[in-house]
Amino acid sequence: MMMNAKAYGSWMKTGMDMWLLGAEAASVMALRTARIAAEAAPGRQRPS
Repeated sequence: MMMNAKAYGSWMKTGMDMWLLGAEAASVMALRTARIAAEAAPGRQRPS
């Protein structure tokens, strides 16, 4: 028995939403890591 396109599409949309959520979280972590690394760079003064 084959699944109809609507049921498959629902799972596909859910999977894509979860994948995009993971990609967004990874980009946020990368940007925050870069900001922390830039703040800890030698010779950089902290703002008062």
